[in-house]
Amino acid sequence: MAIWGRLMNAISAGVRAYNEKALVPDSSFGWDDYAARLFRYFHYQTYSDNTVYSSLIPYAPTHRVNSKLYQHTRAIYNPVARQNQLIVSNVYQGGVDLETMTDGALPIKTDNDAVIDALRQLMKWSKLGQNLSLYVRWAALYGDCAIKVVDDRAGEKVRLELLHPGKIREAEFDEVGNVKSAIIEYERVDDPNVDSMRPARFGSSEDMRRMPYTYTEKITRDKFQTFKDGELFPFYADVGGNPVAEWDNEYGFVPLVIAHYANAGMKWGLNSFNSSLRKIDEINDAASLINDQVRKSVDLIWYVGGARSSGQLTLPDAERDEVPIIYGPDGSQPYPMVGNLPIADALSNLQNMLKELERDMPELALQSIRENGNLTAPGVRTGYSDAIGNIQNARKNLDPALASAMQMAISIGGFNRYDGFQSFTLESYERGDIDFDIRERPVIGDSLSKQERITALQSVGNASPAIQRLMLKELDYADKEIDDVIADNEAESRRKEQIDFGANDGNAVTDTMKRLGLDQSLAENEEPLAEAA
Repeated sequence: MAIWGRLMNAISAGVRAYNEKALVPDSSFGWDDYAARLFRYFHYQTYSDNTVYSSLIPYAPTHRVNSKLYQHTRAIYNPVARQNQLIVSNVYQGGVDLETMTDGALPIKTDNDAVIDALRQLMKWSKLGQNLSLYVRWAALYGDCAIKVVDDRAGEKVRLELLHPGKIREAEFDEVGNVKSAIIEYERVDDPNVDSMRPARFGSSEDMRRMPYTYTEKITRDKFQTFKDGELFPFYADVGGNPVAEWDNEYGFVPLVIAHYANAGMKWGLNSFNSSLRKIDEINDAASLINDQVRKSVDLIWYVGGARSSGQLTLPDAERDEVPIIYGPDGSQPYPMVGNLPIADALSNLQNMLKELERDMPELALQSIRENGNLTAPGVRTGYSDAIGNIQNARKNLDPALASAMQMAISIGGFNRYDGFQSFTLESYERGDIDFDIRERPVIGDSLSKQERITALQSVGNASPAIQRLMLKELDYADKEIDDVIADNEAESRRKEQIDFGANDGNAVTDTMKRLGLDQSLAENEEPLAEAA
């Protein structure tokens, strides 16, 4: 968070002017330019933080004028923060299931146990359970999020690191969206060496003597380079622990993935509310005007005649001792100076605007599910299909990017023979050895409880193998698990058939012996007969 704070300070220092063109996803307006992206990321953040109209934002007055907003507009309604939280809560629901890897926020579908083991190790080293929400939050808010695969050779680990999109100064992509080269650049301040610090007097700080600098990392398919204030500088250590500023890219690919919340047909993506910015401004403009009119109705300005001006006048019926006064000619009476705004009509207009906004940002409607009674899952899916569709579309963009980064990490881990990755090499991905899918999962939960699943599984054995396969598929079991269950069921069925055949054969022998008059010997000694049978 400290690094993110410094990054936003650096961005805000550069974002001084309101750049409306940067909000239009069109190449003629420079959508993909770095300066336009920085403005967008900062501007979107102000909507989430409720500071977009505040004096804290250098360009807020220009924004109000260009958008023809009331000069005292405040961020009374904040749909952005609510929408962002709803998206975060629904794209990856629940925690990461590190035990079976088939359930939870990131259910994996593969028949390769080695892939499962490698993914489990990667998720632990990357703390993915904690970082999934940040991945979605940044993508939905900014439109873009970067995932860097970090090869920690000194620590003999590989991990996924989330990068704020503002840290990616430039990126070049191939025809299918893979990164061919990239420049990572941002302001950085090194953490202090706590062991070497001495107690400081009040008002002084060791941190004040640490100056920020520009960190730059260039990555191509051929090599890596790191710079400090434009000069090569050894930020990383090789396998022997030696600091290096430049080294060969042995992987053959750039270990960086850029995820987009929505595809704009450009190099960089759309966020979740870009098309609703004007409506959000209009709603806050109207809400601010209504609130100020209510304020004027309480804190009145009086028109009074026939009195000598003193700036203020005490009125016996006033709620406060002093009220603003405007003096008129002799013979005038006191009159409250307030416009006759039909508050009910104004609020109705505001509600209509909020409903229109909810059509553009349908995720906001998901909050109202609990207010509409005990709805069934099919009813919710029908009534909230647009919101559910938006969540599913976000998954279609974010899941593949995350899976691609994971596959890169497994290849790198296999190349370095890291613990848990020995089954793989750099060629494993091309051969399809690291193929896996992130399972589809319902947005509106209608999954069976554990007891219901147990009951369903108990009935599987009574069905034919074809029906068993369909039932287990419906319960979201992997193909390998389904094959194992069907094979076990068939083996059990054969065993029971053999037992039943033996029992029936024994009964036939007994009947034959009775017909031969040997039933007395059967009654006297059942055990030898059973052995004979």
